[in-house]
Amino acid sequence: MVGETLGEVLQGFGAIEGAIITPHDPPKYFRYHDEKSPVPEGYVLVDIHVTRSGQEICPKQNLLFKMQSGDIVEILALIC
Repeated sequence: MVGETLGEVLQGFGAIEGAIITPHDPPKYFRYHDEKSPVPEGYVLVDIHVTRSGQEICPKQNLLFKMQSGDIVEILALIC
């Protein structure tokens, strides 16, 4: 995905995957909305991290977080 900010990357990912990713309250996680979701709520909570130069960064819900060349965005379902 290409984007100048985390929000742009998430929008691009959502457009490709048919999903919408929105901030969750409290402000730490995100809701991953997917029309094929098997859960009754229609979304699962995910945590988003950015790996930059081997370092893991947690931008929380900062959709204006500036992306850099080589950044890898990880969208991980919560397991607990």
